[in-house]
Amino acid sequence: EVWAVVRKAFDAALASGATKELMVLKLYQGSSTVAQLEASGQACAAAAAAKPRNQSAADGWKPQTFTGGGGRTKAGRRRVCFQLQFEPSQLDQYLKDHEAIWPEMQQALVECGWHNYSLFYRPDGFAVGYFETEDDFDSACARMQAREVNSRWQAAMAKYTPAGMSPIEGAAELRHYFYLGSDAEDAQHSARLVAAAPSRPELRSTGVLAAILGVGLACGFVLGRRTAR
Repeated sequence: EVWAVVRKAFDAALASGATKELMVLKLYQGSSTVAQLEASGQACAAAAAAKPRNQSAADGWKPQTFTGGGGRTKAGRRRVCFQLQFEPSQLDQYLKDHEAIWPEMQQALVECGWHNYSLFYRPDGFAVGYFETEDDFDSACARMQAREVNSRWQAAMAKYTPAGMSPIEGAAELRHYFYLGSDAEDAQHSARLVAAAPSRPELRSTGVLAAILGVGLACGFVLGRRTAR
């Protein structure tokens, strides 16, 4: 009977997350009589029953009041996603190069605010990057462009892109429009920030916007002169 009590207490405590070392200490330290051992076991069982069990992700779940994108993480960072394109015939070596990024390049990314950085690809060479940063994609890229090691890395990766340009030059930012999860700041605060933020282009591609703007200005100048005549 005594050992049944001990086993019950032991199993209950383990189920609650207690370590075996702690249980041995509580069950046997100072328990020199049967009565003391039984009392110790019952005390452990009661303590284990009172301790909350580890909850699963679904326990206590509630619908989010705001599920739009653009909000920040609890650490105050923005989620950034962008797309890239690589030559399918060069993809194997490109992936191999990413199995051991230069340590100095890793350090530069961390220091420039590229947190939780991941890259994903398809066999056709299409790739998507994701990271979290304190401000936005353009600012994070600008900080990296100031690093000498980034210039060397981009030059080394250029041979894997269709146009032979550095991957970041051909990168296009994707707009975050939905989030469901637990790593988010206050929902109402997120909604206010997103509503107040200026509208931004859905995609970003270096050089393309500048070219479009230049053509537009030139056309406007010509039309203006014709009207004046």
